[in-house]
Amino acid sequence: MKIELTLKRTGGSHIDMGDGKSYHFQPDASGAHVCDVTDPRHIKRLMSVDGFIPAGAEIDDPAVLPAPITGNPTAGATDDDDIIDRIDVTDDEGGEGGEDNGEIIDLAALSDEALAALHVEKVGRAPHPKASRATIEAKIMEAVEAGAA
Repeated sequence: MKIELTLKRTGGSHIDMGDGKSYHFQPDASGAHVCDVTDPRHIKRLMSVDGFIPAGAEIDDPAVLPAPITGNPTAGATDDDDIIDRIDVTDDEGGEGGEDNGEIIDLAALSDEALAALHVEKVGRAPHPKASRATIEAKIMEAVEAGAA
């Protein structure tokens, strides 16, 4: 499946899936940053993160917006169910995403309190009290990626 990364960096973005597989989202003829992803687990994970959409889709198209996640999305998951709880983003110059210069943070391993503190650090404000854990994680990743641009 061709997936588009709506965050655009000069030369594209490398997305490390944490299992030895990395994808290079790079500009196509239309300027969209796309990559062909074949692993269903990778497709599922990428499509659950803000900024990834099916290639050629419009961002505001309700058909491409992910369904809201309720509860703990990783509860009961095995390595085969959901292999990624972290994403490492590097640009083509080898620079690491975020302020931590390459430190990969396993968001799923953090307590709710630690996740909220990380949200304050990366986003600049406390998460909304009714925000799901998945939303908080997505906002942190969005802030980390935006800081790398």
